[in-house]
Amino acid sequence: MNRPASPEAHPAAVAPKCATAPIPVRAAGGSLGWVVMRLTVLGGCGAWPEAGQACSGFLVEHDGFRLVVDLGYATVPRLLERAAPAQVDAVFISHGHPDHCADLNPLLRARVLREDPAGRRAAQAGAGHLLLTHLLPGTDPAAAQDAAAGHYTGHVDVAASGLVVDLP
Repeated sequence: MNRPASPEAHPAAVAPKCATAPIPVRAAGGSLGWVVMRLTVLGGCGAWPEAGQACSGFLVEHDGFRLVVDLGYATVPRLLERAAPAQVDAVFISHGHPDHCADLNPLLRARVLREDPAGRRAAQAGAGHLLLTHLLPGTDPAAAQDAAAGHYTGHVDVAASGLVVDLP
């Protein structure tokens, strides 16, 4: 790859291609260089995450490729702040302890699950009441309720903490 030795040597030079725009950064010693690979720490707690934290997880980005190394507890929400599930190219799990792999299943579910035709299924089953549960993260509950009502003519509720449903 042809690039200047440092941005200081050729400040007008075009930076190399990277997943995120390469930027000149100043190292601790004061030297300036290109960022061509990026490591983002998603979490670093051991055994269990502290409140507001996550266990072991890292996102490595290089030349448009995204590798996730470990997916411990609470790392997927942090990953999804940086990349959509389909943008993850590979996952490497260092070992089978849950503080390194517990969020593997949520990432796989996010990559595979699509819109669920709950209203259509409820109508086919002859359900008397439809309670929508397990909405995917980021789903607008009112929009999910409206979509279900497009296929189902009975009463539709969205599960929420504290909701009480009286069943016949």
